[in-house]
Amino acid sequence: MGVEVETSILGTKELSDGKILGIFTKRYERAQKIFGETFLEASKPRVPIDTGNLVNSSYTENGGREVVYPTDYAEWLWNGMVYDRTGAAVRPIHYSSPTATDHWTDKTWAEDGEMILKKVRDALVK
Repeated sequence: MGVEVETSILGTKELSDGKILGIFTKRYERAQKIFGETFLEASKPRVPIDTGNLVNSSYTENGGREVVYPTDYAEWLWNGMVYDRTGAAVRPIHYSSPTATDHWTDKTWAEDGEMILKKVRDALVK
């Protein structure tokens, strides 16, 4: 099981006119890696935590194009539901952390997307 979230910088409006990356592949690869790693770090406060295994096992792959939460229960937490043995949703999960939420990467992008893009821009200027 587990959850994989695609995190492609190509879908952002900032790239439609080439302001950030232009046509340079190495710059794109560097920007994508920074984007994925920054996105992962920004998401961590919103990941539900009990033992810390889910957040501590998360990583990026494919050059920052995917953020992976590899645990068996990640999908349940992602969906915010407790399921029975048949796979039917029983009730919503109540997270113990006030910042934890289901679909945590969606909330991260909504709340921290500009900060993430700024870090990518700043890193490319260096």
